[in-house]
Amino acid sequence: MKRGRAVEEVYLLGVPISADEVKLPFSGWVLNLLDERRYQPTADRERLQDESVKRLMQELKPAITEAISFLNLESIDEYLESDLQEVYEGYDQLELEDYLSEKTLDICRLLKTQVKEIGHWRQVALYTLLKEAGKGGCERMFCVSPRDYRRASILSSNIPDAKVFALREPNVNSMERLRRYGIRLGDEHIRENGLRDKRYAESMQGEEGGEENGNGHFQLLLPVHSAAIGRYSWGRFQAVRRHVSRIREDELDERTIIIPSGKALPYLSLLSQLKTSHRLVVGKKLMSEPSKCILLSDFAHVIGDKSVLTNLGFKLAREICYSGLPAILHIYSDPSLASEFRDEEREIHVFGNDDLLFELSVYFTYSNHPYRIDRSEDDMLEENYPDLSYRSFLDYPDFGKIGDSEIIFSVIHVMKKVKDEGLRKVFLNAVRYSRDADEVKSMRETVLKFSMLSEKAE
Repeated sequence: MKRGRAVEEVYLLGVPISADEVKLPFSGWVLNLLDERRYQPTADRERLQDESVKRLMQELKPAITEAISFLNLESIDEYLESDLQEVYEGYDQLELEDYLSEKTLDICRLLKTQVKEIGHWRQVALYTLLKEAGKGGCERMFCVSPRDYRRASILSSNIPDAKVFALREPNVNSMERLRRYGIRLGDEHIRENGLRDKRYAESMQGEEGGEENGNGHFQLLLPVHSAAIGRYSWGRFQAVRRHVSRIREDELDERTIIIPSGKALPYLSLLSQLKTSHRLVVGKKLMSEPSKCILLSDFAHVIGDKSVLTNLGFKLAREICYSGLPAILHIYSDPSLASEFRDEEREIHVFGNDDLLFELSVYFTYSNHPYRIDRSEDDMLEENYPDLSYRSFLDYPDFGKIGDSEIIFSVIHVMKKVKDEGLRKVFLNAVRYSRDADEVKSMRETVLKFSMLSEKAE
């Protein structure tokens, strides 16, 4: 909705005068001030004095507020029945904030909330969905997390006319505002009503793992979270993404970790960063005892006693926590590169494969120890070797991909360890030609061995 104001002018005794701070909620207006003593101009008579503008607004605001009080709302249904819906949808452009009641402003902010409707691939203001839902539609509207297609499917299969959406910019104020006007959080509604995806349950009937449990529902398979490989940009490159599959309980193994409900998010996010073979089950009480799975607390206890090579030497994971120093984790197959960072005594650097970094990340998260999975190897290369650009060694360098860190750290490793300029150049040219992580790893190992033998021979 565009403001499209026709005119906004202030006059003092019939003479135009500047007063940009005077803002009125009308599409056009002319204000002629007749008392120069009360509304004094500046010495050059080009504009009103600040005090005059302040006094003018103090007098106008109560009168305007009372004059447009008919716009005030008490409920969403009042908005839906109003002939002035566009006014509420464009309240901020019309500069109505100072003249509407707090309740009306709260409703207007709700209407303007930007959302993404799950399953329909459209991003709209919430008022669009409210209009489509009609009077009383708040009871059929549900907010879920972005890309939470599973809960969206459950709600849609149980409530055919449900409007399921995610906030584009989730924050506490927006969530509380949804609650105030009866818009439910999807996971709460599912949990309170024991809802299941009817379409999925029907597809499981007669299949392995889909058994009727006596009350008309089907026993569903356990949802297990794992790290998978996603292909992007028409399959040109691969990246890690979290995947959820459903399997029988007897198919779980010792690499499956049980995470308590309510604490799962930071652990689940690791599965979108590290291509680990570990899997996660969230908040499940398994039927069979004993189980091959391991509880989070037990897993953390085991990893705490694990020894890893760092830039400060070998340390147990729990010793890293005791040190109080932040841990910087790098994805790279040769842990010995850590010794090249021994001068950085204020941080503990660990180089390792995805499984090792996942185990340490879970332990540090559980122990509330500061850490980060560092992906700035490209900056590290260019900072230490300004003549080299990481872009010349990678395919599609603008996209983070599986294998990028292996290639760049291989280059850094060779540049730090190999002193022979000719051998360096041969390796760098081979990397530029290859750009394949496994091949670069093999070439790096060969070059480092050759360099070590050459140094011993000397």
